[in-house]
Amino acid sequence: MPAISPSTIQLTNPKKTLSELGGNSGMEGGGSIKIEASGSTIHDIDKLIKAKLEAGAGIRGFHNKSGMLDPKLWLHKFEKERDQRFENWYEKLLAGKSSQPPVVYPGCLVHVNHHYKFIWIKGKKVGGTSLRKNLGWICGDGWNVPTDTNISHCSVKAYKDRTLWIQTAKKWWSDYFVFSIVRNPYTRFASGYSYLSGMMEGCVQPDFPTVCREPFLHAKLCNMYNCCFNRGGRKHHAHHVMEQTSCLLDEAGNVAVDFIGEMENLTQDFRTIAQEINKRRLEGVPPIDEVAAVDIENNGTMDGGYVLEMYREHPECLGKVEDNFKRDFRVLGYGV
Repeated sequence: MPAISPSTIQLTNPKKTLSELGGNSGMEGGGSIKIEASGSTIHDIDKLIKAKLEAGAGIRGFHNKSGMLDPKLWLHKFEKERDQRFENWYEKLLAGKSSQPPVVYPGCLVHVNHHYKFIWIKGKKVGGTSLRKNLGWICGDGWNVPTDTNISHCSVKAYKDRTLWIQTAKKWWSDYFVFSIVRNPYTRFASGYSYLSGMMEGCVQPDFPTVCREPFLHAKLCNMYNCCFNRGGRKHHAHHVMEQTSCLLDEAGNVAVDFIGEMENLTQDFRTIAQEINKRRLEGVPPIDEVAAVDIENNGTMDGGYVLEMYREHPECLGKVEDNFKRDFRVLGYGV
């Protein structure tokens, strides 16, 4: 589909949403926004796009967690099972059948801090890298960590612990403060596209509307053209654009965390998280700074404006994102 210029967009029925105009006919189909030469509705189209990109998560806030996150999605003992499910899904992807993949690489990223008594389910493209410093860092993680950093109160990667028993994990889950961060699916997908596009050197570079129609195309292409950065590249690429919901629920489909924050309000929500953590920290452990700024540009809403521009140029992608991430929109409470 050719790029759509904002100067040529006209909403033929201003009362309808962009997704209604664009159609919601599934992964392979979808309609298109009617184009007419008019400059009088540019402001209207911008308002609709911004409203979608700035929509908040209805699930944000405190919850009475019902139990532990489904162990098959994160415990190391189920890693081979997760790998096999991914391989089965990937074969279907190569055959042209696109759907949400099972949780992969290497599962939901469960981090446990025994000093502060919290469990952090770290999502992808939701500001997790920025939060590491504020939460006392992650043990063994050297990515952009200053050499003189004090990591004496760091969090362990529980999902990599080969000796962790389910009963032990359930005890931690019951006693510790469990939290995670989510992000608006439109901005998260666009951010994921930009991130993965920068990791495809030597590969065919698909444009944004093409990936909107086939959201796991990066994972497909990097393997087909042998341009993944390593053997696990296709899993990495799929993981960064998969839905967020699975890593928030127990086996029965109920919320498995005490608090869900959102990237768009990360500084405010981090203060809430820090306050809860400081209530539980061990004696002698220094408190987490509750008023520390979270080092993330624009609080993640528009990523400096480029996300807004991407959807301005390709408004048909809004409907595609809604189709491809239906579960996130429904469970996380993002209106469409």
